[in-house]
Amino acid sequence: MDIQPIEFGEKPLSPEDIRFRNVKLTLYPDRHRVKVAVSLTPFISPPNIEIDVRDESEHRVANAVIVGVSGPDLAVTLHLRGEVPAGDYRFLLSLGYQENENVDQREVILQIPGSDEEG
Repeated sequence: MDIQPIEFGEKPLSPEDIRFRNVKLTLYPDRHRVKVAVSLTPFISPPNIEIDVRDESEHRVANAVIVGVSGPDLAVTLHLRGEVPAGDYRFLLSLGYQENENVDQREVILQIPGSDEEG
């Protein structure tokens, strides 16, 4: 059994009870990379996270699968494929296990400004 360090008073949760606590997106200045910082509830068994990124036309511009997350807080950098025009980009995160499918999902919109705009 893998148990990661947790704050005092927090009990690790069973696979069906884990959830996303927070998802924060940070666009790098090159406009082609996005830092995805995720915070989860404490867990007994390491979950998997899938991140799917779609542009306004619903074209997939990035995808990642993290298998067996090692702790409740993690950050990854995703590279957006192709041209990255200004607009809203939808990040759909799924949390789960192979045997339980998805136990939680989170959708976050990142607005990418035009290359000549501040941001």
